[in-house]
Parts: sequence; C-alpha cells; structure tokens
Amino acid sequence: MKSGYRVALCMLLIVCFLHITDVQASANRPNVLFLAIDDLRPALGCYGDKTALTPNIDRLASRGMVFNRAYCQQAVCSPSRLSLLSGLRPDTIRVWDLATHFREAVPDAVTLPQHFKNHGYHTLSIGKIFHGGGKPAKDPPSWSAEPQYDIVRNAKMRYALPKNLKGKKSKRSAAEAADVPDNAYIDGVVCDASIAALDELQKRDDPFFLAVGFRKPHLPFCAPRKYWDLYDRSKIPLPVTTEHPRGAPELAVRSWKELEGYTDIPEDGQLSLKKIRELRHGYYACVSYIDAQVGRLLDELDRRKLSKNTVIVLWGDHGYHLGEQGLWTKANNYEWSTRVPLIIAGRNNQMSSVAWKAFSKTAASQLDPNVMFQGQTFCSSPCMTLCIYIPVIILKENNS
Repeated sequence: MKSGYRVALCMLLIVCFLHITDVQASANRPNVLFLAIDDLRPALGCYGDKTALTPNIDRLASRGMVFNRAYCQQAVCSPSRLSLLSGLRPDTIRVWDLATHFREAVPDAVTLPQHFKNHGYHTLSIGKIFHGGGKPAKDPPSWSAEPQYDIVRNAKMRYALPKNLKGKKSKRSAAEAADVPDNAYIDGVVCDASIAALDELQKRDDPFFLAVGFRKPHLPFCAPRKYWDLYDRSKIPLPVTTEHPRGAPELAVRSWKELEGYTDIPEDGQLSLKKIRELRHGYYACVSYIDAQVGRLLDELDRRKLSKNTVIVLWGDHGYHLGEQGLWTKANNYEWSTRVPLIIAGRNNQMSSVAWKAFSKTAASQLDPNVMFQGQTFCSSPCMTLCIYIPVIILKENNS
C-alpha cells in the first residue's frame, strides 16, 4: 500500500473516532459496540453482492462509512485478530499460527479494548474476539469482566441434527439446516447474552466497550432452516473461475485441509457440483443468520435509546474462498481471502458526512463524494484493518 493511502486512512479513522474523544464531559463519551464476524468476506448487500440478503448490516452501512477495500494482515483467524486488536503487524507480535499468544513477543502491548478500559470504559467480551480456542483466546488485561463464550467446544452449540450430535470429533457434516430457533446455535446464544449485557451496561455510570464475536459464517455452515429458505440454491451463482491461477507456486494454492476434515467432504478435496452448490448455499444462509443477530442488536440499541450515543464498528477477520480459483476457505494471499468488510457508524448517524469532510482534505483524488450506495459513503482506497487501532491514541491524549 502506498504511504499516502495509509496516512489518509488513519486520518479518516481518527476523525471518525473523535466521537469517542469528547472531553467536554466524560458522561458524553459514546459507547462502542465492536462486532467481529468470523470468515466473512464482503458477501453483503451493501458491498454490491446481489445474492446476499443482509438487510440489517445494510441498514448499519446506510448510516456509516463502508470501507470498500479493507484487507486483513494475514488470512488466518488468530494472526489477523491479534494484529487488529494490538495495532501491531503479525511479524511484530510473532503470531502466524493459532497457538501463539501475542504477549509472548510483546508483553507490554496495549490492546484496543485495554486502552478503552484504561480510560474509564467498562470493557466486555462476548463470543469470539481474540481467537476461539487455546491461550490466544484469553487476554485478562483487556477486559473489565470475565469474557463469555470465548471458547466453545460443545458440539451441541455447533450442530442441532441428531446425526451430527453423534461421535467425538468436532468436525462432522460441513453443512446443516435444522428447524430450530436461532439460539440453538452458538451465535444465537451470543446474541442473547449480548442483549442481556446491554441491560446491565446501561445501568452503569461509565461508558461501555462491548465486543461481540460471531462465529458464522465459519465452517460448518450450520444455520436454522429459515435462513436456508431465503435462497433458491439453483440461483446462487457458481464460481466464475475454478482453476488455480496459472503459474502459481504450490504454496500459494495449497489446501490446509480445513474443509477436507468434515465427514461429508472427500479427503482429496474434489467436490461434486451438488456439494459445491450446497456449500455456497450454506455460506449465504450463515451470512443471513448473522445478519439477523446484528439486526437484533441494532434494534436493542434503538429500544434502549442507546443508538444516538454508540459508535458501531463491524469487521471481518479475513475473507473466504468458496471454490473461486479452485480454492476453499482461506489461508492464502488472494483477494477473496484477504479482502474484508469494514463498516464504522458513528453516533447521531453522522459518520459519513464527518468522515468525508476530513478525508476529502487529504485524499480527495482517491474518492468521489458522489459515489454512494443506499445512502452511505464508500471509502475505496486500500487500507489495512490494523488501522482501526490507531485512532484510539487520540482518546489517550485528550483524556490524560
């Protein structure tokens, strides 16, 4: 990325987060709802995906800034998340896998939620934020209270059908449609817990930083049947390209066997057309399932009259391949795996105009202020998701 893009992006985000740095009175400091969504590529209506049915995230986008070219630092869950949350590159925190904790390399790092905590915010984590398993999932200095549902290994929260509740391995069918309520799966449970937490957080005198982490659309593609029924499988487009890029080295197209570990997937990874259609259908069903949970949270903020004083950040930890370029899942450096959704909506529904005014002074040549989609402004300059961290420095400087 060109340095000019970085500077412009960081300045934009700093202005976006000026909502957080209200020094007139601490009581006016906004709350923060920080939404992390696992394995979500920009398969959203607000990103122009004509298949995706995501009315709630689109609604959020309509009042915020949509970053149309946001990219993760590494297309693997833990390195991407720990990089974003620490504001440091994977090479700096020495995290490239799923087992290493960033504090082994940088013990004094101050994470994004930790910074808010240090400046008078009550920080709470519900769901998958740092990582979904092992020691990288835990970081006590970041939170004011014990995280909820940060590590979930119970098969009954991953699957609902009797055939998939048998056995001891965590991976069973790669997809499942069951006639069950939303909270039969972990993300519905996380949403319920988050709504309950809002009741307690609203009673507090200090502002809150509530991090909510949804696990879908990560495999297995399990969602209540009503979300599968939103789509006609035959009308979901197949991958445009199914062959590996010509001349690509083996490492660039290597399968890391994430998909092949499921019981209904061949060990050699060769999928039938029927299975490809099922998996793509399942991914979109999971996206709509998560969209519904986001909608429930937005509605709860409205019901409690918290929306006008809450900054909402929605982001994906990396993208995803669904057969494009002959690849599935992530862990490669191609566009489908590295490009992510990033939406920031400020309080009072003013994020787009405020952000645009600031950004236009530094990168007017990169954006057209008239380029709009359903009301929200697009930022089309390349950026890295670790830049989310940078603006909170202003919070420290203005409240010290």
